[in-house]
Amino acid sequence: LFILYFGMMSMITPPVALASIAAASISKAHAFETSLASMKIGWASYAIPFAFVMSPALLMQGNWVEILRSVALMLIGISGVTVGVVGYLGSSIQRPMRVALILVGLCAMPLGAAHTAWFVVNQFCALILGLGLFLQLRRSRQKIAANSL
Repeated sequence: LFILYFGMMSMITPPVALASIAAASISKAHAFETSLASMKIGWASYAIPFAFVMSPALLMQGNWVEILRSVALMLIGISGVTVGVVGYLGSSIQRPMRVALILVGLCAMPLGAAHTAWFVVNQFCALILGLGLFLQLRRSRQKIAANSL
C-alpha cells in the first residue's frame, strides 16, 4: 500500500504530474509552475504514509483518547507546515515566521509513542503552533480591516 500510495502521488509530482499539467492547460498557466505549486499545497500527501507507520493511532489502532490526540496533533502540525510552506494565511508571512511554523509544525506531529518524552514535545509544539496560527490570522484580519477603511 505504501508503494501504491506514492505511485498515486505522481499525479502532482514533476516530471509526470498528469493532474497538474491538465489543470495548467485548462487555466492556460505554465505547467511546471503549476506542478510546483501543487507540490507545495500537497506536501502533506508525502508525509502521511510515514505518519501512519510511526503512529498507528492515526489508523484507528488504540484507545479513543490516543486516536483523538493523534488526529488533532496531526491536523495542527499539517496546518502549521502548510502555512509555512505556502507562506500565506490571510496575508503574506515573513521568512523567519515561515521557518518557525515549519519546524514547530513538524515537531507537533505525533511521530512517536504516547509514553515517551516526544509526547510532551508534541503537546508543547501544538500549543505554540496553535497560538502562532491564531495570532497570524488575527494580524491579517486587522490588516484587511485597516485597509478597508
